[in-house]
Amino acid sequence: MASVLREQCFEAIRQAAARWRYEVPAQSASGTLWEYVRRRNDRFWGPGDRLVTPLLVFDQFEELFTRDHGQGFGPEAIDAFFRDVSDALVGCPPEWLLADGARQEHEERGEYLFRPGVFKVLLSFREDFLAQVAGFQPLVRAIDHNYYRLEPMSVPQAIAVVAQAGGHLLDDSSPEGKRAICQRIVERVAAAPAAAAQASATVDPALLSLFCRELNESRRHQRKPLIDRALVESGEASQIISRFYDSCMTEVSAVARVFVEDRLVLGESRSRESQAEETAFQSGVTRQELDFLIERRILRREENRRGQRRLELTHDVLVEPALAARSRRKLEEERLEKERRQRERLERERDAEARERQARELAAKASLARRHGDRRRGPCSRGNHPRSHPDRRAASDPRSAARDDLQQARGGGGALAPRVARRGGGGAESGRPRGVASGLHQAMEWRLRGDQPGWNPAGACR
Repeated sequence: MASVLREQCFEAIRQAAARWRYEVPAQSASGTLWEYVRRRNDRFWGPGDRLVTPLLVFDQFEELFTRDHGQGFGPEAIDAFFRDVSDALVGCPPEWLLADGARQEHEERGEYLFRPGVFKVLLSFREDFLAQVAGFQPLVRAIDHNYYRLEPMSVPQAIAVVAQAGGHLLDDSSPEGKRAICQRIVERVAAAPAAAAQASATVDPALLSLFCRELNESRRHQRKPLIDRALVESGEASQIISRFYDSCMTEVSAVARVFVEDRLVLGESRSRESQAEETAFQSGVTRQELDFLIERRILRREENRRGQRRLELTHDVLVEPALAARSRRKLEEERLEKERRQRERLERERDAEARERQARELAAKASLARRHGDRRRGPCSRGNHPRSHPDRRAASDPRSAARDDLQQARGGGGALAPRVARRGGGGAESGRPRGVASGLHQAMEWRLRGDQPGWNPAGACR
């Protein structure tokens, strides 16, 4: 599958040429990178008919040794591709050109360029992978003694980069001049405003590029012709790194955010902390999330001498955004916990009110059932007959009690007749009993009508 890798290189060259308006060679007959860059009559031309040298850049080259490539890119395909790259670099004729004495024929015709310097390659990789890259056999002869160690960018170097790359966009009308604006930009990215701290501070190139790009976007949005000191000191500029951090962290899970903000930042000293990569996996962070954060320059992965991979924030300037995000997350968690407790308390109160209301309804139903039961049993049921409780009968309904007594007196029965007869002493012949009976009848009628509710028939009989 080396041809697939070559086609990816050809496509990248064509895209860059279209962007910068360069002329590139046509596709070679053999399909190799060697023939593509070494044909004498088909070269790379820039604007103004200027002959240029192509430079092919392989960034993060250490991933060649760390990633599972898949897609059929096995070791044989990768070795074949980089042998072609190495031959194109040094000008060594490939095997297909050496077959059957074809090299001499091509040399006589002057079809190809065999001298070095026609084509260049730049490999960018981490320092701890130097041994693997130096031992990569297909490229050993091309990179034997040709390498350069890229040190961390210092503050003076960063100021020089900003001045050279974007100096035409800086306002030099102020008394401080362009250098003062460059220095303030670097101070924001390096998180080292003091002069003493700047001596040992470093600047992350990716974050510096991010800050300058967003600052220029703010200038364009405000329709300013140049970047001045006021724009650099504005609140919008101070939020560039924070917005970048927040936008990256919204793309990962809450577990990954908690790991970064709780395990990789020390709140007391406001500094970075490193953790083993295995700790992230144990916390529930996926490999895809780690790769994303490393690619976006939020995290970086380093391997110590014992072969253990460790994770940490890319730069100290990300500490404050991480701490601010952690504070917001803690406040949100406290708010949600308070709301949860309040909901539980309201639910308990509603349950208690519902139980109390249900108890009152059951008591009312029980009372109503007892009243219906008394009515079904009637007035003559056991213990409820009016005669069995004369006091309760009179107290509850005086007129009914008086009516009953009057009926008994008229009928001559009941408990009053013998008593009246005995008090008369003469039986039926005596006229007194009839007078007493008449007086008793009258008293009962009065009582029934309610004319004299307090009149005592027994006292009138005497």
